[in-house]
Amino acid sequence: YSLPLIWFVVPVFFLILLRFSISATSGSSMILFIIVIAAFSDIAAYFGGKQFGKHKLAPSISPKKTIEGSIFGIFGGLVFGFLFKHLFMPSFVEGWQLAVLTIVLAAISQLGDLSESKLKRYCGIKDSSNLLPGHGGLLDRIDGYLFAIPVFIGMTYLLGIQLI
Repeated sequence: YSLPLIWFVVPVFFLILLRFSISATSGSSMILFIIVIAAFSDIAAYFGGKQFGKHKLAPSISPKKTIEGSIFGIFGGLVFGFLFKHLFMPSFVEGWQLAVLTIVLAAISQLGDLSESKLKRYCGIKDSSNLLPGHGGLLDRIDGYLFAIPVFIGMTYLLGIQLI
């Protein structure tokens, strides 16, 4: 009974905190930064896995996901995270802190995707909803964000990055 509370309410709470505890522009940019990393990690993992995938990542959870795809996903999140930061958030963190932050966010968004796949397998369903046919449902589109949002807040704290 507490899974929805943890899985949805906590990230939404952090999303609101992030959006309104910083200046309007900066808070929105931080949210878009998280979305860009998670989304492009997912896209790069898909195409990298399709093209080069040979070794299964978690066959009992998600049979088509590969280790090679995961590596491409992390690299894609890193590249697009850096690109977004330099184009839209020039005063945000630099160097190794940015690299660590983007790599962790890309990896954790993939973990969110795997967790949602595991939940669907446990429930014996293919899609989490009918809202987005062929995409695994609505939850499949946001699973990476739900994991990445609280991790972003935690990582900025651990790395000493000022958000306010």
